[in-house]
Amino acid sequence: MQRILIYFLFASLVSCSGGRYLSNQNIQEIYRAGANTINPEFEVFHVNKDSSRLYFKINVDELLYKDPEGQGNLKARFALYCTIYTSYDSKIVLDTITTFFEHESVDFDGKYVLQFIDLEISSGRNYVLKVETRDLNKGEYYFDFIEIDKKNTESRQFYKICKPGTDYPIFKTTLNKGEKFVIIPSNPKLKGLTVRYFKRNYPLAAPPFVVKRPDKFEFDPDREYYLDIGPESALDLGDQGLYYFYFKDTLVKERLTLFRFATDYPSITAPDQLIEPLRYLTTNEEYVYLKSRTDPKKAVDNYWLDIAGSEERGKQLIKSYYTRVQFANFYFSSYLEGWKSDRGLIYIIFGVPDRVFKTGREEYWSYESAPYRNAINFSFERLNNPFTTNDYVLQRSQVYEYPWYTTVEAWRQGRVATEIF
Repeated sequence: MQRILIYFLFASLVSCSGGRYLSNQNIQEIYRAGANTINPEFEVFHVNKDSSRLYFKINVDELLYKDPEGQGNLKARFALYCTIYTSYDSKIVLDTITTFFEHESVDFDGKYVLQFIDLEISSGRNYVLKVETRDLNKGEYYFDFIEIDKKNTESRQFYKICKPGTDYPIFKTTLNKGEKFVIIPSNPKLKGLTVRYFKRNYPLAAPPFVVKRPDKFEFDPDREYYLDIGPESALDLGDQGLYYFYFKDTLVKERLTLFRFATDYPSITAPDQLIEPLRYLTTNEEYVYLKSRTDPKKAVDNYWLDIAGSEERGKQLIKSYYTRVQFANFYFSSYLEGWKSDRGLIYIIFGVPDRVFKTGREEYWSYESAPYRNAINFSFERLNNPFTTNDYVLQRSQVYEYPWYTTVEAWRQGRVATEIF
């Protein structure tokens, strides 16, 4: 049994200057999951035109439970501090909400604390929600930024993806083969959606100094069909690919899209998945050789052992590299796996940036402590993509050639310039 006590709620409706633009704040901590001791996940669902619900889950192992009364009743105490802005590029604060929670461990055998808070936000516009989650027992916190789209009535936040028989969202858009789910729409009159299925094989990102035109996406689906939706209509994604759900026949706006990549995504578990991300480090000849091996796990182990010079160091390098691959999948998934994206490429090779700034259309990354001649700055532009709001393309330049080869060579010599942890 889960016992949650929400014992204080303060909401202040304001419309004033917050003092600082969100776009001027260094938010690099949002990409440091390995260093954060608390990593909540969030999902927004628009209940109606005036109210939206922020669902969240927290791993109980990341919370500190104490017995303040000394009676054997362990409690976790945490708070959510929510600030609603008009955009990244504005200082206008529309609302602030602070909610305190107590979670008792008595008779609780679950893995996650699941809860929600309601937000009074009107339809017809977009917002940016800053959420700070603070563990009050240990004094540590995590913050994140959530873009709220209440203007496009077919955006994914007007749908809730749940496991059958449950009311909480699954907090992801990537599902595994055979994983059952239901689609709950904000509009109770909506009983079905048309699905366009796309099966595509996307190339991985090119080095940052290679200037090339992005590949054109072919919008002709491989299949198109109709599905009933609602709490009684259990669904699953069959083949790997992209599933685009729509009510009105248009690809102009972002819609609900679900993805199926390799099994256990975003983790890398199958031996044959270990070779592809090595393409960022290998020569053409090395990569062809690795792909030709009948035992991919042994081939990858030998590759890292040759680089490291010892088994212990090889294990450390493998952990560092594939942890970055997994985090890249977690942070940067869009219409393709996160590790194949431009941001995933930079994240894997260079590590967590020292500084991250975000606007409504761009992200700016800066590596200032790296052993290069000067700080390295990357700019990523967000593209209009009907399948996702997480598609960013790197502004490529020849100036990246030296730091790229320097960092790749460091990897190939068994050294890592920047650690995530």
